[in-house]
Amino acid sequence: FRKLGFTTAHVNSTDGIMRGLSAVTLMKSGTANDIVIKSDVAEWMSFRKGNSRNAYPSAMMGSIALIRQAFMDADWYAKAQKAYSSNPKLKTPETNLSLAGLGKVIEEKTPIIFETNNEHTLFRAAKIAQEFNLNFLYVGSGQEYRRLAKVAALKPTLILPIAFPAVPDVTSIDRASDVSLSELKAWDAAPRNPAALDSVGVTFSFTTYGLKDKSEFWKNLRKSIEYGLSPDKALAALTTVPAQICGTSQSVGTLEAGKFANIVVADGNIFESGSIQSVF
Repeated sequence: FRKLGFTTAHVNSTDGIMRGLSAVTLMKSGTANDIVIKSDVAEWMSFRKGNSRNAYPSAMMGSIALIRQAFMDADWYAKAQKAYSSNPKLKTPETNLSLAGLGKVIEEKTPIIFETNNEHTLFRAAKIAQEFNLNFLYVGSGQEYRRLAKVAALKPTLILPIAFPAVPDVTSIDRASDVSLSELKAWDAAPRNPAALDSVGVTFSFTTYGLKDKSEFWKNLRKSIEYGLSPDKALAALTTVPAQICGTSQSVGTLEAGKFANIVVADGNIFESGSIQSVF
C-alpha cells in the first residue's frame, strides 16, 4: 500500500452481513496507540453472509429480512432497557451485547458503510436506511452509471472501487461470439463511471478494495481521468473526501499545521505518468 502512496487506511473485516466497527490507521507497524487515528469509525454491512456456516439466509430476501429484524430488535432492546432503568419493578430484560452494540450505532447515528455488488443492491440498502432513518454510505459496484438518474436522486456518498472488467477476448470469431453485448458495454463504460457520477453531483472517494492486483490502481485511475474525470476530483477522492467520510479531517487529508505530516513524493504528475518515489 505504501508503494501505491497510501499512508492511511480505513480497515475492517469484509466478511458477513454485520461486520462490526472499523478504524482508521496509519500504514505502519506499531501498537494500537501508535497507529490508530480513530476507532469505531463506522459499522460495516452487506447482504452477503460470507463464510457463515448458518444455512440462513440463503437468498437476498432473507438477508434483507435479517437486517430489518436486527434493527427492529435493537430498537426494542434499547426501549426495554430504558423502561427497566426507570421502573425496576418491571421484569428484567435479557442482556444481549450484540443488540446493545447495534442499538448504540442507531442512537449515535454512527455511519453505516454498506457494500453493494450492483446498482440494485444500492437501492435496496437505501430503502433500509430510509425505513430506520440511518446514516448509510455505500461501497460502490462500479455499475452506478447504469441507473445514473436514480443514483443522482438518492444523493449517496460512495466509496468507489477502481476495478474494471477485463478486455473481452475477441481474437477469433468463435471467441468473439461468446462475448455478449452487455459485457462489451460494461468494459467500455466502467472507466467512465467516476466522471458520470461527478457530472450529477455524487460525492465519492476511491478504494483499492475489489482489485485482485493492487498495482493496477494507478493505471485504472488514470484511465478514468482519460475518460473524463478531472484530476482535481481524483485528488479529492484520495485525500479530503475519505477524511470527511471517516471523520478524520482534523488529522489527515491535507498538509496543514497540526495534522499528520504524511507526504508522498512523485517524479511528475501522478495523474499522468509520474511515479511515486518516496512516502513519508
